[in-house]
Amino acid sequence: MQLCSPPYVVYDLLLHPNKPDYLYAATPQAVYRSTNGGDQWHEMMTDGLTMKRAYTLTMDPATEILYLGTGNNSVFMLEPDPDPQPVMALETNNID
Repeated sequence: MQLCSPPYVVYDLLLHPNKPDYLYAATPQAVYRSTNGGDQWHEMMTDGLTMKRAYTLTMDPATEILYLGTGNNSVFMLEPDPDPQPVMALETNNID
């Protein structure tokens, strides 16, 4: 049974250490951020990355720099956009 449509693959999910409504998702296509607890998601700008597929995420709580591990055995640093705009809403289905 699918929990959302279309099915999304998420390799890692990170809760922001200082902003509880902020979530980050590492996916095969890009890194996404939600600023409203997961109701809407925004693709983060990752210009300059040699590979956008991220497998793991972590964040330095002091600097709020996001670190992502990619499929080509590299680690990249991302400074989040201070004013993200949600561009995608996920619909979840109830499980009976």
